[in-house]
Amino acid sequence: MEAGLFDESLPSFQDYDMWLKIARQYQICSHEAVVAKFIQHDGQRTSIQFDKRSKGLELIVEKWSADIVQVRSLKSFVNDYMAGAYFNSGAVALTLGNRHRAEAVRYFLRALQLNFFHRRYWKWAFFSLLGFQLTKKIRSIHP
Repeated sequence: MEAGLFDESLPSFQDYDMWLKIARQYQICSHEAVVAKFIQHDGQRTSIQFDKRSKGLELIVEKWSADIVQVRSLKSFVNDYMAGAYFNSGAVALTLGNRHRAEAVRYFLRALQLNFFHRRYWKWAFFSLLGFQLTKKIRSIHP
C-alpha cells in the first residue's frame, strides 16, 4: 500500500509497474522455493494483445527509463518484452491445433528476430516447424 497500487492508466504492465515501485521502496531478495504456479490459458490475455502490450511497454519505458538505463539499454529491454509476447502467442497457437501451426512458427520466428540468442525461442521454433502440438496438459505442467 505504501508503494502504491496498480496504475490503472496503463493498458498493460500494471503488475510490472507495481513491482518496480515496490523495489524502489524496499529491499528485494530471492530464494529457490516455488511460490507460485503460472498457468497459461488460450483465452484473451493482455500479454498477447500486441497493441496493448506495445502501448503499455512504451509508457513503462517513458515512466522508468532513467532506472532502466542504469541496468541495460532501452532497446534490449523493449526487445526482450516484445519477444516474450510473441513467444507466448506462439505457445497459445500451438494449443489450437495444426491449422494454427504456421501462425505459431511466425510468432516464434518474430521472437527470435527480437532476441536471437534465447535458447527457449529456438527450441520452440524448431518444435513448431516439426509439427509439434502443445497440449493443455503439457502446457500446464511445463509453462
